[in-house]
Amino acid sequence: MEHRIVAKNGTRWVHTIVRRSQQGPKALLNGTIRDINDRKLAVLRLTVEHGVTQLVAGATDPNEVMPE
Repeated sequence: MEHRIVAKNGTRWVHTIVRRSQQGPKALLNGTIRDINDRKLAVLRLTVEHGVTQLVAGATDPNEVMPE
């Protein structure tokens, strides 16, 4: 799953893989947490760029998109 970790020094996006394992009577969780913050920010940038491009391409008047 992908989720955010919020700490005093900032927020990071992470990808977490968890597997339940049984060791005798105890149930344990084993897993990995991987930082995906850079990828999430890149996707956000591409989404914004695409939205701006669509706005500019669909405008009939340049002042409509970028007023003085």
